[in-house]
Amino acid sequence: MLKIDIPGFGDLTLEDLVCDFTGTLSVDGHLLPGVGEFLDELAASLTIHVVTADTFGRVHEQLAGRSCTVTVLSGEDLDAQKEQYVLALNADGVVAIGNGANDRRMLKVARLGIAVIEGEGCPV
Repeated sequence: MLKIDIPGFGDLTLEDLVCDFTGTLSVDGHLLPGVGEFLDELAASLTIHVVTADTFGRVHEQLAGRSCTVTVLSGEDLDAQKEQYVLALNADGVVAIGNGANDRRMLKVARLGIAVIEGEGCPV
């Protein structure tokens, strides 16, 4: 559990981190430098979930041995699937991080949604 106070936003008690993979934690399917170690550090306070369409087919390889659960989604409406994933965890205790259009709904329902911008931009 992670407790933080964000001035003007309020006190947060977070239990889960839900992250997108492609464009958020990785570029071209390769984990960004230092991200794996940072996820392992965060795992001391939060349960880490990586929810992705795995565009490059490398998420399991890149996160092997890391302190996280990986869920690969398929089909239509990935944004709705990610939203439902967050809701199933109890969205009030979730921080979500993403960068793509298919992340927008999970970012909106999570207690704290963080949009990141890497080289491909952020349409959220």
